[in-house]
Amino acid sequence: ADRRDSDGLLTLAHVKQSRMSMVNLSTALHRLARLAGEDGWSSWDKSDPRFQALNFQIKLKVMEISAGHSQDYVRCLSTLAWAYGRLQDFDPELMKMIASLAIQQLRAFKSFELVNLLWGFAKLQLSQSELFQAAQEHIFVNAGSFSARCLSMAAWSYASTRAQHGCVGLLKRVAEAFVKNIDITQEKPVSLVNLSWALASSGVHPKQDVVRRIGDAALALLHNFRANELSITLWAFARMCCFHNQLFLVAMGRLASEKPLQDETHPQGITNILFAYARLAETNEDGLDHGLLAALFPGLLPSCSRLFPRLSPTETSSVVASLTKLEGAWGHHTDAVRLALACIGILCASTSAASCADMFVADAAATA
Repeated sequence: ADRRDSDGLLTLAHVKQSRMSMVNLSTALHRLARLAGEDGWSSWDKSDPRFQALNFQIKLKVMEISAGHSQDYVRCLSTLAWAYGRLQDFDPELMKMIASLAIQQLRAFKSFELVNLLWGFAKLQLSQSELFQAAQEHIFVNAGSFSARCLSMAAWSYASTRAQHGCVGLLKRVAEAFVKNIDITQEKPVSLVNLSWALASSGVHPKQDVVRRIGDAALALLHNFRANELSITLWAFARMCCFHNQLFLVAMGRLASEKPLQDETHPQGITNILFAYARLAETNEDGLDHGLLAALFPGLLPSCSRLFPRLSPTETSSVVASLTKLEGAWGHHTDAVRLALACIGILCASTSAASCADMFVADAAATA
């Protein structure tokens, strides 16, 4: 496994599996999941008989420990759930047993073990309401002792399964604990991105001071954000109506000047970015930083030229609405109008004249 040899690991596990403990089995699965993600699924097939045999042995071991409920195995349950979530492969009966055992031993989990467990179930989109409800109460009470990274993972997990779990109160509590617990020198962008996305996608509105402090932390790490992390963060802050001008300004500077970042941007990303700045122009009119907006279209025009032909119908509709709002906010800026029309021209060139006209008529009617 240390040599990134997934085939060798599968063979070793297959030969030794009848003598492997629950710890050994869960560790093997965890390593396979990490290797599979790193290798892009290229080095082995999940239908491999050796992998199926490993799954069978894991299921047998979980069935064996179900009667004992030993706390020695809670980390194994967490590891299994995380690994199956990463692999996007699972046995429904096995996952149900893991959830049942986890509920009975919830207090024995360390914070990172619990959030890894929840992440695995959320990643698999498995509805285990009893597990999430029990964990919700535990996290709410103990949020102050969770690291910022664990709080972010918990928020993402609950937001991803919000149809099954009423988690608004928990997400507000998590956000408040996050800004108190974060150590910006140790944190990574993904924690801020996941938390911001969770709050925005769930329609949760923490206190503005809390959101602004999340924005301050994002700003401190913004130089490390990748394109998708940047677009999601801007989208989330716009959805929460928190217009952190410095965050939006520095993000625009990176998007305008860094070609690698422009090349990383994908269709959903450009859609998110335009939505965010359009929402800024529309909602934050009194505090609008026109210097910030003046750089928007020149900075995004190369990405727009490349990505507009690849937009889905839903993305196209969103982009049209965003451009219309931005052009309206910039009516007194000749360069802005010219660049807006250039963007719209690129968009129309990528679709039929009739469908482009239909989109603008529909948007005009919606915004009239």
